[in-house]
Amino acid sequence: MRDDLPYQYEKLVLAHELRHVLLHIEVTKSAYNSKLINRGKLEKQADYFALKLLDISIDEISYEGYTQEQIAEDLYITERSINYF
Repeated sequence: MRDDLPYQYEKLVLAHELRHVLLHIEVTKSAYNSKLINRGKLEKQADYFALKLLDISIDEISYEGYTQEQIAEDLYITERSINYF
């Protein structure tokens, strides 16, 4: 992990990677079948898990008028993750 990440974002990254460790162990065993692995799905699952584990949510009233980029920056999440709320 990079040394210059804000603490809040580090927590998100660690929670995301924890999901991979806990539930995607079979992927490392099946490396020879890497063309059959839906990496996008695995990443979406890990993002969703991290948001739920860290209890991150968006208060629609507080963020009214904000762009997705602004919300993601304020919550220390990726813009892609906003779609999971």
